[in-house]
Amino acid sequence: MDIASFETALQAEGYGNVETRQLPVAARNAEHAHPFDVRALVLDGQISLGVSGQVRTYSKGEVFTMPADCGHTEEIGAEGVRYVVGRRTNESGSGQGAGSRSTLGRSNPTRRARTAYDMNSRCTTRATAGSWGSTMLTR
Repeated sequence: MDIASFETALQAEGYGNVETRQLPVAARNAEHAHPFDVRALVLDGQISLGVSGQVRTYSKGEVFTMPADCGHTEEIGAEGVRYVVGRRTNESGSGQGAGSRSTLGRSNPTRRARTAYDMNSRCTTRATAGSWGSTMLTR
């Protein structure tokens, strides 16, 4: 899977605002949430996401998703991190919000089975094993 194919897939699944981001070595972000769903492909380095006391580290070639309004921490590895990210909002542009739940992982039972861990019924971070997660990037 190359970067262009990942970006095309993001657009097809409703993830707009696709961009490449880079965060510095050992950066830490305290618990926060985003008003949009996130799907990202790690290009270089590592990022660790913590939700409800559970931490999962993502490295080059891995994809992670995070539903809107999911409180999480971020810790960047010793080499920093660079990733392609897409954001998906609901029709009002304010994310999934209260009273509306993310549909990530629900429309495809196979993808749901790949959930790294479920913190609660609304807040899940997933590594996609398969399509992108186990495939190293080609440039």
